[in-house]
Amino acid sequence: MPEPRRESKGGGSSHVLPLYAAPDATLGMCVVALAGGGMRRLAVLGVLAVLLAACSQHPVRSPAMLACMNPLSARSALQRRIEACTSLIRTAKGDDLGMVLRERAGAYRLTGNAAAALQDLNQALALRPTDAEALDGRGLIYLDGGDLAKATADFNQAIRLQPGGQAGYNNRGAVERRQGDFAAALRDENRAIELGPESPNPWANRGLIFLARHRYGLALADFADALRRDQTLVYAIDGAGDAFLGRGDVAHAVAAYNDAATADFDAQNYRAAIAESDKALAAKPNDPTSLNNRCWTRGVGNFELDLAMADCALSLKLRPGDANTLDSEAMVYFREGKIDDAIAGYDAALAKDPKLAPSMFMRGVAKIRAGEVDDGHADIDNATALDTSVAATFAGYGISPKPPPGPPPAAGKGDHALPSTNAAQ
Repeated sequence: MPEPRRESKGGGSSHVLPLYAAPDATLGMCVVALAGGGMRRLAVLGVLAVLLAACSQHPVRSPAMLACMNPLSARSALQRRIEACTSLIRTAKGDDLGMVLRERAGAYRLTGNAAAALQDLNQALALRPTDAEALDGRGLIYLDGGDLAKATADFNQAIRLQPGGQAGYNNRGAVERRQGDFAAALRDENRAIELGPESPNPWANRGLIFLARHRYGLALADFADALRRDQTLVYAIDGAGDAFLGRGDVAHAVAAYNDAATADFDAQNYRAAIAESDKALAAKPNDPTSLNNRCWTRGVGNFELDLAMADCALSLKLRPGDANTLDSEAMVYFREGKIDDAIAGYDAALAKDPKLAPSMFMRGVAKIRAGEVDDGHADIDNATALDTSVAATFAGYGISPKPPPGPPPAAGKGDHALPSTNAAQ
């Protein structure tokens, strides 16, 4: 299992920047808080009153609307979001229909389906040509595809229609930065920060401008400000790694790349997580933590398992007996269908750390697959006592105690990269 994930479970962040979340009481918070039955937990934390006030300002009328507007970006959440929006499109009218089309387009974009996203945004603009949010969304699709002229035209129009909104300035700044016009990009990002200081993206995008100009201290300050507002903003974490590396601080650069890999992994963005681990290993070859993270990502994603095993083997050679890496190696064995080897691997990991709930859970699953049903369920019960969310975590990876029907999935099938944010970067 990846070490940054385990460290964060213990209550201490592994991030190398001062990452303090300071979210506003916004519609996104309303959706996240109330959609998953989290009201009781929030009441205990003392923030329910604030969230209810936010929700009263943004009335949401149905569970389908909640799901359609869910800002989470994991692949499974995006698919549910698309399905919920599609169910609403049949009956929505007017501005409501435009909003649902924009939301579905955002989800389509994050899954990489640019054609479907563009179709939805064009339909929203046919309903209301002055829809600045739809223009911003369509501009992002053009920007993703490298059509900077069309992207700029949409962002310019969005700014004309909504001069007090930060999104158009932020997104136009990203185009200007890519064109090398750093002065114009800086003006736009400064304006975006002035209009929406709580949005993380303009801070991160301004950090990228400073990074491109080798002003590493200013870049790190902006990335830190972005990450105080959103700890999961992957391109800000990655940018911080580049800035640290530019200053010659390899240790902090590698830590940042590993954090970025963890954030991508959490979003089921496995290919991007691999790319971050590659950057960490380019900065510090044979780093055992980065090798373990790359092994774990490929193992969970169930692709390139031979490369995963090689990474785990080298990591264990460099750091013998490490419980996290033994756990990762056991996951690879499990994905390969080598159940006895997987059980032995989990035994070894638990011998090093008897309270490693993921290893205990997976050993239980492996034992059930091997026909040791009672022992397997005992392990799963013990793992759940250590971590009540462990079953849900592995269900997100497509792993459950119940054996899948038919033959096991073939190695090499894995999730591909998803964009990390709805804003330009």
